[in-house]
Amino acid sequence: MISIIIPTFNEQDYMQKSITNLQKVRKFINCEIILVDGSSVDSTVDIAMPYVDKILLSLPQRSFQQNLGAFSAKGNILLFQHVDTEINIENINYLNQYKDRFDWGFFKIKLNN
Repeated sequence: MISIIIPTFNEQDYMQKSITNLQKVRKFINCEIILVDGSSVDSTVDIAMPYVDKILLSLPQRSFQQNLGAFSAKGNILLFQHVDTEINIENINYLNQYKDRFDWGFFKIKLNN
């Protein structure tokens, strides 16, 4: 299983698109989605609530949020995703294909406008 960990802080503008994209991915893989919110004062948590498996609240510090998410994750693969980035099923298949060859890695990103 893959644990997708998303650290957030006041991300309501990106949350719906990001979480909708992950629901498409979820149809094809066994995964859990963990939102670790850094005390947002907007609707970030409310938007995500129906779509994630777990919501954790923390201080707004990305490294702390990622560690908290990793600690509570059940998956044997941890994928840290920023809310303004997207993954697709091809990315997940790549992770599964090479999971036994590497202990860590990253995806190159492409910026859009």
